[in-house]
Amino acid sequence: MTSAVGRALLPPLIAFFLARIMLMIAATEVGLDPFQPAIWCRSDSGHYLGIAIGGYDLFPCPEHENRPNMWCGNAGWFPAYPLLIRTLRPLIPTRRVAVMISALFAAAGLTLLWNLFLGGRVTLASCTALGLAAFFPGQVYHHAVFPISMFTTCVLLYMWSLIRRRCLAAAIPAAMAAFAYPTGVLLAAHAALFAFFGRQGGRLQSRLPRAAFVGASAAAGFASVLLAHHVSVGAWDAFFRIQSTYGHGLHDPLMTLWSRIARLHGHSPPNEAYPAAQALLVAFWLGCVVVCMARHRRRIEPADFALVLYAVLFWLFSLSLGGGLSIYRSDALLLPSVALARGMPRPLAAFFLVAFVVTAWPMALLFFRGQLV
Repeated sequence: MTSAVGRALLPPLIAFFLARIMLMIAATEVGLDPFQPAIWCRSDSGHYLGIAIGGYDLFPCPEHENRPNMWCGNAGWFPAYPLLIRTLRPLIPTRRVAVMISALFAAAGLTLLWNLFLGGRVTLASCTALGLAAFFPGQVYHHAVFPISMFTTCVLLYMWSLIRRRCLAAAIPAAMAAFAYPTGVLLAAHAALFAFFGRQGGRLQSRLPRAAFVGASAAAGFASVLLAHHVSVGAWDAFFRIQSTYGHGLHDPLMTLWSRIARLHGHSPPNEAYPAAQALLVAFWLGCVVVCMARHRRRIEPADFALVLYAVLFWLFSLSLGGGLSIYRSDALLLPSVALARGMPRPLAAFFLVAFVVTAWPMALLFFRGQLV
C-alpha cells in the first residue's frame, strides 16, 4: 500500500520541487527573497487579488477621457481563482494564500498527469514526459499568482473523463475551467470536435448528446462569469469591454506568430528575444507532436487525439487574438500535451526536455526582474 502511494505521488512531487527550486534560485539570482509572496505577482495578479479582496469594478479609463469606449477595472479577469483566495484569506495573508493555491494546483496537475496519462510507472518515457511538464514553456506562471495551474488541472480531469465517456465527470471540470480562465469556453468546441473525429467507437448519434452536455457545461461556466459581472457591476459585457481596450480581436495566427518570432532577428532586448525563442520552441514542439501522431495514424488512440486537438485548438486561438496578449503566458496552458511525448523518438523527447529547461531559466529571470507581465 505504502509503495503504491509512493509510486503515485513521489515522482510528480520530485518534478514539482525541482521546478520550484529552479525558480527560487532564479529569484535569488536577481536579488529577491523567494519566500516573499510579492515576488510571484505581476500586473494581472493584482486584478485577481483585487477581486478576492473587494470584488469586481468597471469604469471608464481616466487616461482616455476623450475615448468613452475605453474601459478599465478588474472585470476582465475570471472569478474561480479569486474566490478560492477569498475563502482562505481570513486565515492566511492574501498574497501568501494565492501563492500557496497556485503551488498546490501545480503539484496536483503533475500528479494527475503522472497517474492518469503517463501510467504512474517509472520508465524513461514517463519520467521524460513528467520532466517536460515540470519545465514546460511558461512554467513560472504555474507557480505565480495566476490561475494557470488551476486551469490545467481542470483540463486534465476533463480530458481524462471525456476519453472515458464519463459525461458528468467531464462536465464539472469543463465548467470550472471556463469559470477560471476565458479560453476555458473553448472546451465546448473541443468536446464537439472530439465527438465527430475522436475515433471513440460507437454511433455518432450516441456521442453527440454527451458532447453537447459537456460543451453546454463549459459554456455555462463562461456564462456564469458574465452573470457575475452583471450582478456586481451592472454590465454583462464587462469582460468584453475591458478586453477590447487591449486590442484583442481576430488576427491571422501565422502573422501573429511571425511577429513574435521575428524579434529574434537583430539586437532585440532579452525581454523580447527570449519570449520569441519560446514561441518558436512551442511551434516546433506542436509540429513534432502532430508529425509523430500522423506517422501512426492507423493506431491513434482517442487520448492522443484529444490531447493534440486541445493543444492545436488553444495554441491557434491564442495566436488569433493578437493584440497585446502575452503569448508566452498562454503557452503554459498547453502543458497537457506533454503526455504525447510517449510517442516521440527518445532522442527527440530528450532534446525537448533540455530545450524546455534551458528556456525556462532566462524566462524565470525575466519574470522576477519584472520584465514579463
